[in-house]
Amino acid sequence: MKSSEEKRKRATLELNVGTWNVRTMRVRGKLENVKQEMRRLKLNVLGLSEVRCEGEGDFVSDEYRVIYSGSKGGQKGVAVIVDSDVGRRITKVVQHSDRLLLVRIKADPVDVVLVQVYMPTTDADDEEIETIYEQIEELVRKEKATDKVIIMGDLNAVVGEGGDGWRDRRVWLREKK
Repeated sequence: MKSSEEKRKRATLELNVGTWNVRTMRVRGKLENVKQEMRRLKLNVLGLSEVRCEGEGDFVSDEYRVIYSGSKGGQKGVAVIVDSDVGRRITKVVQHSDRLLLVRIKADPVDVVLVQVYMPTTDADDEEIETIYEQIEELVRKEKATDKVIIMGDLNAVVGEGGDGWRDRRVWLREKK
């Protein structure tokens, strides 16, 4: 009989998470390259920005689950690729837009919520940028307060000389109520 400690160790989910702006996934062999890099870097989860896929999808390729959200015309786009173990633990997917994708992963003691983001560049209107921030906040607000939330992706921030100064780039923290 296995001890509770042994069972706990076996059930423990360790996540190695990365994010990458891939510029496009609409090139032959790109998915194979991404999966090879995930294996090489021992990543369980990889968030992708600027995938340029049309529409929404969720499919399995070899030992990886690929979830994406794009737009008509194949501009922008976000995706999350997870290994088979993490793929079996996914309990929720929200393909919100071509800039936001949420994935909930069942874990113990609390679930992990990943939000993959592809922000507009600093050249975009402040209103468009603020709208994305509000959408992120709304997505996160709908999740349990006890969840561990990871907001990742291409935030398109400009720092240092040559930028137009600091913008109001927020850090999202759950307020304890």
